[in-house]
Order: sequence, then structure tokens, then C-alpha cells
Amino acid sequence: MAVVTTVSIDPTKITLRIKNKLVRWLHDGHLAGGYQSHARKIGDLLVDKFNLPTTHATWRGIYVRNDSVHEQAKQTILSYLEADWTAFILEHPEYNNRGHHNWYRQHYDNAVNAIKCGETAYLDIHDKHYRKMVTDVLASAITDAQRDRIQQAVDAVNGTELIHCFAYGE
Repeated sequence: MAVVTTVSIDPTKITLRIKNKLVRWLHDGHLAGGYQSHARKIGDLLVDKFNLPTTHATWRGIYVRNDSVHEQAKQTILSYLEADWTAFILEHPEYNNRGHHNWYRQHYDNAVNAIKCGETAYLDIHDKHYRKMVTDVLASAITDAQRDRIQQAVDAVNGTELIHCFAYGE
């Protein structure tokens, strides 16, 4: 006999404040909130359930679900990432060498490769203005099919039926 566990969200149990925040985030295509944020956790589940194009901000950069970003947006993001890296290196030239501070350069190279390959990536963007510009590019690159999925997620949050996120079992 197999045991299957299903994770569901009951939208009637979500507070109005969290619902409003979720709807705003889903429309913006950008999740915010800390690691322990209940709204962010629900937002992550909805993003996975409806396969939504979103970013998730941290204090230093953004996670980009890159599987649905079109080529024009990728090129713009790469140019912003390169500009941010160049400005960072001009301020801190010691981080560009291949010695002790190699981690920063590897992280930058990994982000560039992930974007070029269409993979989900963490972009370590040092300047908050570049983070905002990347987020805006991603939000403007949403297709009509993605907008329909976003609306389905918003309707589910505002609805009364359970939202079944995933099931796992043996």
C-alpha cells in the first residue's frame, strides 16, 4: 500500500493582507519577502503550480526562472549584468583576479552561462538600480499565455476551492 501526501492551499484561510500581497506579486512577476515569509512561501508554491515567470529578490540579487524568457530579454539582462559587474570591478579591482576572490568571478560567469542556456539562475547584482532594471525587463517580457496563467493563479487565490500544489509518496 502506498502513502500519498498532497499539499493544498485553502484560499479561504489566507488573510486579506497576504492575498493582496500575493496578487500584487503575481501581477508584477516579482516575489519579495524573507525566507520565513508566509506570503513568499505561498507565492513560491503558486509559481511552481502554475509555471509562472517570476523573479525572487534577495538582499544582494535576484533569482530568475529563466525557462520562459525570450531572446531579446536575455540580451538586455546580459547587458545589465555586464554593466553591473564592470561597475563593481571598477570600485573593487581586487575581486577580478583569479586568486582568493575567484568566487565572485565564477558566480558572474555561472549566471551569464545560465541565462544563455535558458536555465534558472541567481544573478548577484550589486547595484539596486540594475536589480530593478532586470526585474522590469522580465515583467515587460511576459507573453499572453503567461498572463493567462497569472490570471488563473490570481483567480485561484481569490477563489474558494483548494489549490492542490503537489503530491508525493511512496
